[in-house]
Amino acid sequence: MSAWMEVHSLRVPCSELGIDGDAWDFCQAHENETEFDWGEYPDWNFPHFAAAPTEGDFLDLVLSEEVTDRYGSWGSTREPDAEEREKYLPVFTQYFPQLDTSRIRHVHYVYYDGTEAPDYYE
Repeated sequence: MSAWMEVHSLRVPCSELGIDGDAWDFCQAHENETEFDWGEYPDWNFPHFAAAPTEGDFLDLVLSEEVTDRYGSWGSTREPDAEEREKYLPVFTQYFPQLDTSRIRHVHYVYYDGTEAPDYYE
């Protein structure tokens, strides 16, 4: 069943990672490798890597994702804040040491999960 989803993620173009077109393969190969404290919601597995549900080729570190009653496709981007940089950028550099971390963006968007989400990045 499709629903409107609200997502917060850290996003980087796959071209910056050297995995053009292989985001799904990367996610499957590394799905159980990241070590995070899941806190109060251990079964939710946030954060986790995911291929962005967009036309563009992005790798997302999904921080949260939930069904929402905030209808309509929309989104915004920004630089990661200090807490996000400290906590999550080392996860990216663990797998992609060559990554220019200034290319990572925090993306907040709502989309209908039966469709592709807009390519929010810049």
